[in-house]
Amino acid sequence: MKEIDGFVVYLISLIVCFFLDITLWKTEIIPNLDTLGLFVFGFPIVFAFIMCRIKNGIWF
Repeated sequence: MKEIDGFVVYLISLIVCFFLDITLWKTEIIPNLDTLGLFVFGFPIVFAFIMCRIKNGIWF
């Protein structure tokens, strides 16, 4: 099975979360800038760690 690169997963999820976050902020679902930053930078890191652990069997 082909291994996935954690950095690629992180970049893709960072881009997706960035554009999703802009949409959620403009519709005022996420009104707080602290929550905005946590969602944009925190979620992709956790997602990349979990995906690499599931697919590769190692953390990153």
